Amino acid sequence: MSGPAIHATFGEDTARARRSDPETSHEAADVNDVTSSIGAVLDILRTAGPMTDERLVALLSHTPFTEQRLRTAREALVKKGLAKFTERWGQTSRGRRARIWAAIDYPVALERHLDPLPDLRECGACEDESVVEVDRWAEGGHVFEAWHCPSCGHWNDREVRP
Repeated sequence: MSGPAIHATFGEDTARARRSDPETSHEAADVNDVTSSIGAVLDILRTAGPMTDERLVALLSHTPFTEQRLRTAREALVKKGLAKFTERWGQTSRGRRARIWAAIDYPVALERHLDPLPDLRECGACEDESVVEVDRWAEGGHVFEAWHCPSCGHWNDREVRP
């Protein structure tokens, strides 16, 4: 979903500031494009598949949205019934557990989502080889995998050829 369809789906969402908030909060609320951030998060969840908030923020780092704006947009999608916690856990770059989120209409059935497996992989960014937990999932007859490089923090993903 993109463009005008997003407004039809999300209505007139606007950023808000309390009367007691400082002037800078009101300025930020005035320029914060809530609808576009929600649309960007939904688009990335639909195209890139289930992911943690940390990966979501990394994939949308080229946008003008802050980390908090993107997490708030993801939570708005959950409240609207367009995204949900997959009951699976990923790992942050600092080794902590993180929830994995997915768009509700994402074509991967959660029961077909394959369990993560430890495997040796080379990072596309730093070229270090490490044993990592590889997350695999199926979509439209194809299998994809993603992993986080423990050396540089880069997220790697690729389609696995059958």
